[in-house]
This record gives sequence, structure tokens and C-alpha cells, in this order.
Amino acid sequence: MSAELDLAYLAGGCLGERGMRPEVTREAPRVAQALVAAGVDVTRLDLATEHLARLAQHLGDDVVSADALADLVRPFELPPPVEALLRAAAPQALDADALAALAVHLVDIVEAAALQVFIPELPQLTAKSDRTGDDARRVGKARFLRG
Repeated sequence: MSAELDLAYLAGGCLGERGMRPEVTREAPRVAQALVAAGVDVTRLDLATEHLARLAQHLGDDVVSADALADLVRPFELPPPVEALLRAAAPQALDADALAALAVHLVDIVEAAALQVFIPELPQLTAKSDRTGDDARRVGKARFLRG
């Protein structure tokens, strides 16, 4: 992934003086595109992101080390490109605010990736929905006519 995707934008963390660093927000679509191209399962990343966001809510004054972060997402079996992203985003321990900012960045990535994955499928899903709806209406009309 490092050859395909430059993660240097994460060197300063996700959180700046006034909230999310603008360059982090700008990079989300590019990162999403690279993750989709690498075959990353967006739903797994979404679940891991939600887990990290909930943890940030309950972290209090504690911090999460980079090793602990890797352990926290291990149950989600995230692929190496996502692990590289997390390592780049958390080279040192994260407090609750920094972890929440990382989760927000991951949400931005997940949303952009989901659009890339599901928008091309919409015409097929819509056509199938139309066929299913037409079939259901025909069955309903047939039952009505049979009495």
C-alpha cells in the first residue's frame, strides 16, 4: 500500500488546533479509492470504525497505544492496507480526542468507499427491485381476480 498510497498526510495526526486537520479530510476520497482498489471490505472497516468511535467515548483520561490499537481491531481481520493506515495514524499513544478524530477520518473513508462500491450497483438493484415489485403486483392482482 505504501507504494500505491502516500500516508504522509497522517504524520501530524488527524486532529489539529481547531478540530480535524483540513488535509486529512481532503485525503479521505483518495484513500477510499485506494482501499477499494485493494479489495478492502468496506463493511468490516465500518464495523471497526464504529468500535473505535465507541471506545473513544469511554476512554476518559486514558490513552491507547499503537500496539493496543492494533489489538483492538484484530477481531475485524482488517487487511494490511488498513493496518498500514492505522499505524500511520497512530505512531504514538492516542488520547480520547485523537482516537475520536481517527474514527471520524475512518468514517469519511468508509462513506467515500461505500459510494464507490455501491453506486455502480444501483442500476442493477433498481432493476431487480422493479421486477420484484411488478411480480408482487401481478400476484396480488391474480389473487384478487381469482376471488
